[in-house]
Amino acid sequence: MADTMNGQTIIVTGAGGNIGLIPDADIEAKQGAQADARTVAGRCLQRTQTPQDMVGAALFLLGGGSDFITGQSLLVNGGAYFL
Repeated sequence: MADTMNGQTIIVTGAGGNIGLIPDADIEAKQGAQADARTVAGRCLQRTQTPQDMVGAALFLLGGGSDFITGQSLLVNGGAYFL
């Protein structure tokens, strides 16, 4: 979604991912480490995600390299939905 207001172009783009393994008390109690292992195993990049993994995406979206990108979601999730 892009629009122009008072001569300024407004671009809406977002980045998101599953930061680490989000703790959930119920799942943790029922499944524990097995759930964590399944989450990691379901990704192309088989490791837990850290907040630092979002930095590159954020810098890209804030920089000039993304000037012509609008209305998109950049998924930073280690390939969780690629498989």
